[in-house]
Amino acid sequence: MKKTGIWLIIIGVFFLSIDIAIPLGKNYPAMLETDQLGKVFQTNVIEHLIGTKPLIDIFNDLVGLVFIFFGSAFLIKRSNSFITAMLLVPFATILYVRILQMPYQFQAEDLYLQVAGYSFVVVFIEIMIEFFLMQGIVAMTNCIQNKWHSNEMQIGWIIVMLNKGLLIVIKFFFGHNFLYIAYSIIMLVATVFFVNRLLKTIEFDPEESKIQAQTK
Repeated sequence: MKKTGIWLIIIGVFFLSIDIAIPLGKNYPAMLETDQLGKVFQTNVIEHLIGTKPLIDIFNDLVGLVFIFFGSAFLIKRSNSFITAMLLVPFATILYVRILQMPYQFQAEDLYLQVAGYSFVVVFIEIMIEFFLMQGIVAMTNCIQNKWHSNEMQIGWIIVMLNKGLLIVIKFFFGHNFLYIAYSIIMLVATVFFVNRLLKTIEFDPEESKIQAQTK
């Protein structure tokens, strides 16, 4: 059960870390600009966050959230942090879908402010989900034998989360430019390091070791 949960979480984390979006579906209605907001802000939201039609990530965040939800469900007995991660997943899912629908339902400042705000909130919730996942893993593997690998895992997570926060800022101001691609690569490498250290950390399970000692 533990390994199944961990692997589901790993798959989910990779889905959240890789962003290769392609436009699919019906074109959005023409977007009207307003004098209530600055032209640069409106242009950035339209061109960098909305696009001409729904942008669907090949490694879809919704799929990643589903993997994380069920992976956490396998591990809730090991730490309450996994419960918190599970409870946050529906909020991120609803906002993710909501953002894709908004250009069909709103115009002008109602559209631009909500899309920009929700886009940043989704990233924040994803960071919090992965924070509680890491806290849960640290709690369930906490022992002197895992201390070094656990510290390395947390360093990898910090790099991933810093890049995740930077990427939404870069995307808003510059779109999918060279800087965005460079930071995406850094985040992917950091994710691989994080997962490698995670797998190393769970090799020694304090609870299983305790049970084995009691049965001897």
